Amino acid sequence: VVFPRILAFVAFLLVGGVKCFVQEAADGSVCFNNCNGHGECIDYSCHCFTGFIGDDCGTTFADANDIVPILSAGHFNITRKNFTQVVSKHKLILVGFSSYNCHKCIQIEPSYRNISNQLRELNIPFGRADADKMKSIVAEVGATDLPALVLFQKMRPILYKGAHSTEAVMTYINKQLSPPAKVLKTVADVTNFLDSRTSANHGISTSMTVGFFSEHEEVEEDDYQEFIEVAKELQLNEDNYFGVVTSPATASWFKKNKTIDRTPAVLMEGEGGIRHTINLDELYGDNAGLQSWIVKNSLPLVGKMTGANFLMYEKQGLPILMLFLDLTDEHTSQPGFVGGKSGEIYNEILLEEFRLAAKEHQHR
Repeated sequence: VVFPRILAFVAFLLVGGVKCFVQEAADGSVCFNNCNGHGECIDYSCHCFTGFIGDDCGTTFADANDIVPILSAGHFNITRKNFTQVVSKHKLILVGFSSYNCHKCIQIEPSYRNISNQLRELNIPFGRADADKMKSIVAEVGATDLPALVLFQKMRPILYKGAHSTEAVMTYINKQLSPPAKVLKTVADVTNFLDSRTSANHGISTSMTVGFFSEHEEVEEDDYQEFIEVAKELQLNEDNYFGVVTSPATASWFKKNKTIDRTPAVLMEGEGGIRHTINLDELYGDNAGLQSWIVKNSLPLVGKMTGANFLMYEKQGLPILMLFLDLTDEHTSQPGFVGGKSGEIYNEILLEEFRLAAKEHQHR
């Protein structure tokens, strides 16, 4: 029997007891459930409208009454053609990379709207870019894990690796607007600074570094300037925070309590409250220097490895044990937590086992 194609032909299939609709499009392709009216059937697949995802465009991660268009939360959109021109105009600019095919991008858009409003008050531009239309730029800045935020400081890209909640992103932005090292005048200032590592806005890999400079100011000036320069460089990372002590009385208290031996010295507290200290004269003649020491000791016990930070791990010259997880269904912006499953096991359970093994071997 031949059916004339006057209108799109609709057939009914029974799959696993569930009735599905198959739509034949004008070009002869077929899509499930007519794309639920939320997309176009092109070349045997649904091309979903903004705010919808899935094989049949049947899922949305936006609120039921608030379908959020991707790339709408921001001050302006950036294209591949004007990218360099726009970024070069601003001393500091935040760029959010998203994709219409990324369900996490839809989920995070309301947070970006709040970030956009707060950045406007700080006169920091927030540009939005469609990652699918500028793949070479995405690869160059390391924004392959979407959604991605990249802060450009004088054209230099810094990939933001923290949570995409409004609070976490604004904490990072305000950090960039602050002096590279916070002046700590009293013992209480130092204690509070170190304790702030565990605050809600900081991730599990956050490290707090304090430089102690107190005696023989002229002799220690070069060490002090080096510390500030390193702080400026590492300030761009969302998980490195710096404080500086120049009060002889405060430094003396920490020497009496055996926290440091002498000045100039550096104290770092990282993941799990583990502390590392070094006298800066121990670094003399070391080509790696202070920055390398800080980076090495601030690496998280278990961290997320990406194309952007792989070289940092590789440069340490240490054995690396890697756990590969399936993040397809990982829908969370909570710092230090990984959702979804790998196989039939929750990722967070796998990670907890991995962390226990890492703690057992961290001193080997």
